[in-house]
Amino acid sequence: MKDLKSFLQGNAEIVENRLIEVSERFKDEQGNPIPWEVRALPAEEEEQIRKSCFVSIKGQNHGQTEKFDPNRYMIQLAAACTVYPDLENAELQDSYGVHTAPALLKKMLYAGELNRYFEAIESHNRFKSIEEKIDEVKN
Repeated sequence: MKDLKSFLQGNAEIVENRLIEVSERFKDEQGNPIPWEVRALPAEEEEQIRKSCFVSIKGQNHGQTEKFDPNRYMIQLAAACTVYPDLENAELQDSYGVHTAPALLKKMLYAGELNRYFEAIESHNRFKSIEEKIDEVKN
């Protein structure tokens, strides 16, 4: 029988939080861009986010069908992974006129910044990048 000690919880490598430069627009007192801190999510937490991103769509013959909303998923995932800045901070939310962390992200960042942030979040959570998926399909 093979030794399973390496798989015990205490022996698994911890994925440390990572600092990411999301935007050069947010600067400290010295004018340096402030990095954002992100964390990797456990699979259970990601599953809850994924499940919350199905929306009911009116189907044929007055029936309902469920459809996955990938945009909602990505913004929810990014918000859940963000450690700093604290997207739940009421003062920060109020300054942008929003009341949820996902809405705050969409207000704070420009489209290109948000897309790069999504890519960094996916990378940190060890999802495959679009390029990696394309390469797999080609081979």
